[in-house]
Amino acid sequence: MKKILMWVFAATLICGTTAVFTSCDDDDVEDLMENINIVGKWKTTGSVTPVPSEDIDIIINCTLEFKGDGTFISVDEEGDEGTGTWLLRDRTLTMSTTEDGETITQTFNIQSDWTRDRMVMIAKYTDADEGGKAMVYTINVVMNRIK
Repeated sequence: MKKILMWVFAATLICGTTAVFTSCDDDDVEDLMENINIVGKWKTTGSVTPVPSEDIDIIINCTLEFKGDGTFISVDEEGDEGTGTWLLRDRTLTMSTTEDGETITQTFNIQSDWTRDRMVMIAKYTDADEGGKAMVYTINVVMNRIK
């Protein structure tokens, strides 16, 4: 009797698992795997080109911790902490923070050589230079997992 119950349990488990995996399409599975792979602590380094004339508030040279609930904590080199939300879909990471009542959102395109422990991201933004001319800046960020 125990053997029969064990076989019934095993068959139910296998059928249930198969139903779960076959009910998701490939995009859902890929999005889930991307989100699992980004959760954790990362050290960032990067650059902005051309070099802006004034400081910009981005995630270069800091520690980022992506949490499973869609929030993140950043700590810069001076120890200042920031928080926000993140969304990762189709190799696009969208991060939003709110400072002084203003929400700032930045979208990064994750490059194809992403591994579990290293990620390269690129973003572009437009801002005026000192003369008022619109400039397109490119942000290159390399993230290496530390936890």
